[in-house]
Amino acid sequence: MAARVRNALTLLRPLRDADGIEVRPHRTVLHNSIHRVDDDLMVNLQAYGTRASDAPVIYLARTDADDAAVTYLGCFERVRGGAEQPGLQ
Repeated sequence: MAARVRNALTLLRPLRDADGIEVRPHRTVLHNSIHRVDDDLMVNLQAYGTRASDAPVIYLARTDADDAAVTYLGCFERVRGGAEQPGLQ
């Protein structure tokens, strides 16, 4: 797993240098991947026995009536709050 993380950070390095993009490693065990741009989310839902690349991805946009987007945004912010600050990796 450590090698996968190092590989991912290497592949993301060009993005880390772009203006406004943050990569924040964390130690939280997640069962999905959450990718956020403003209030838009793409959530890769992990399914037991299925590779992440084969699991479903849902798109959520934050609206006042969208409880799912609010739930995942809250999750994202809690993990992000405990993650390493950009530039410290």
